[in-house]
Amino acid sequence: MKSRLILNLILVSVVTILVVFTIYEPGQKKNDKTALINNFDPQKINTLVLERGGSEVLILKKKQSTWHISKPFDLPANDFQVNALLSIANNHSYSQFDAQQHDLDKFGLLTPRIGLRFDNQQLYFGGTDPLSFRRYVLVDNTIHLINDGSYLYLSQDVTKFVSYKLLPDKKIISKIQLPGFQLEKNSINGRWQIQPKINDLSADDINIFIERWQHVQALVVKPWLINSVVAGEPLTGEPKENSSNVINIKFTDNSELALVIIDDKTDLIVGKSDSKIQYEIAEINKNKLLQLGNPVWVKYN
Repeated sequence: MKSRLILNLILVSVVTILVVFTIYEPGQKKNDKTALINNFDPQKINTLVLERGGSEVLILKKKQSTWHISKPFDLPANDFQVNALLSIANNHSYSQFDAQQHDLDKFGLLTPRIGLRFDNQQLYFGGTDPLSFRRYVLVDNTIHLINDGSYLYLSQDVTKFVSYKLLPDKKIISKIQLPGFQLEKNSINGRWQIQPKINDLSADDINIFIERWQHVQALVVKPWLINSVVAGEPLTGEPKENSSNVINIKFTDNSELALVIIDDKTDLIVGKSDSKIQYEIAEINKNKLLQLGNPVWVKYN
């Protein structure tokens, strides 16, 4: 399990480096006159659509300055990944020529492999130049040549664009039920009530526990795999849930969230059954999230 987590972290690091050096393109001016889209203002963009042949369409929408994935599932978006998508518009264009005077099929643009839309501005990604290995991109009636890192980045699984935060921003926990105990905040006096009672438990212990859950983040987000990540097979059918493996969280706005404990042998892996997404939380944080006070440790799987 640890070796697998290390491998995942290495892959995440490689992708991050790829984003920095091939999408943000250090050394290029932000207001490059030969950018894919000149005078592009990312702050004005409210919708991002990523289409890839054979893959699910990814739609991101900005609501009150916060980006959210609306398709293929309803989840908060990863801000870093969204900013990387927006930065593609400013990629340096090494060559430009009129699309109407050329055969689009020659450049792999007659049936583009990837489409990326910023509100109403569409970009199409085709094949690569055999000499420079740069990627052909169609914007309006102009074909551009850009570094190929953007294409590799856009080919990632849609789960890479999901926020590492398990709980939505601005949502405040009012109740949390875990296997073995539950905490609920009294709406009148504001005190937390615990069932069953745990001796030698202070108000600070409870507040710290709630804060951990309020801000918990995963190290890795990926599609939910059946029989944990060891099997390596896609999830088939509906995930099985029962009271012994589900964490139920209620918020002050009366919305609710259910997290299924998939695996807890080393790292804590929880899933959201509605979106078929799983989150891997570091082993060092597992007990801090599943135990309150000093109860006897119990395996849930």
